[in-house]
Amino acid sequence: MDGSGVAVMEVYDQTSFIANRDKKIKQIKTDAQNLNSIATEINVKVHQHDQKLDSIDKELVYNVEELNKANKDLEKAAELTKGGNKCFIWILLFLAVIVGLLLFFMLK
Repeated sequence: MDGSGVAVMEVYDQTSFIANRDKKIKQIKTDAQNLNSIATEINVKVHQHDQKLDSIDKELVYNVEELNKANKDLEKAAELTKGGNKCFIWILLFLAVIVGLLLFFMLK
């Protein structure tokens, strides 16, 4: 509406509409090409590093297996140490009895 209260119609400009639409289509095409380029670069990088990732994965599996073996060995060592301490105590007790007996008979 203009100031007099009469509705004003805009004139449809087909040339402007087509030019604007063409500009948007070209922008979409450019964006799609950029996305395609980025996806291609990512794909190339993934393939480049695929062998490294496989190698790292194999190393991790190997290290986990070795750690599990080491834990078992530590558990065995702890058990042997406990048994060794008991044996040591018995030896000390036996020596104390022998020394006690020797002192008893020597001082008698």
